[in-house]
Amino acid sequence: MKKASSDPDIIASEKALRRAAQRAFEIGINSSTPVYVLKDGELVDLTKHKKSGARKSGIDTRMVKLKKLWSDFHDWPQRWAGIPKDIAYGKGILEIFKPFVEELLSRHNLNTVKRHLDNLWLLGGELIRAINMDPEDREKTPMELLLGNIDETGGPYCRHMDSEEQMRSYEATCKKLFKFILERKRLKP
Repeated sequence: MKKASSDPDIIASEKALRRAAQRAFEIGINSSTPVYVLKDGELVDLTKHKKSGARKSGIDTRMVKLKKLWSDFHDWPQRWAGIPKDIAYGKGILEIFKPFVEELLSRHNLNTVKRHLDNLWLLGGELIRAINMDPEDREKTPMELLLGNIDETGGPYCRHMDSEEQMRSYEATCKKLFKFILERKRLKP
């Protein structure tokens, strides 16, 4: 009997391969590019053997929604900024958020991803506010500031919450981000 590997890279590789295959399929469908696989000993183009046009339409719709979700993501640092030097710091925060968002996109539906993006937007704004309220915080790296503000219980107080439900959602995103960062640090050599 074959023993399962305990190597974290091996364990994570199957998920990464599945994400890559899904992404290749979506690109193939949207760009009319063949995606070949070996199936039962034959080379098969997955884009030719997809279900009806409804499947293509569903993927096209997902891609349009996905582009809309990401449309202003890279503008967040400018929108968070209170003063010009906040922009560079905000870009550092965004670099931390980006792999987390990519992971969310690979695992969750777009509504869930949108909810997390909304909460990350708020978290980033609170972090930029923190560096403007306390000059010592500006001396920290974006990762140090982030890990000083989120943990397994949630994130910093957010002034923009109108309900308990919004607060729970925000806290859940902060917890999920914290767990994601710890996992990545644990898996790095």
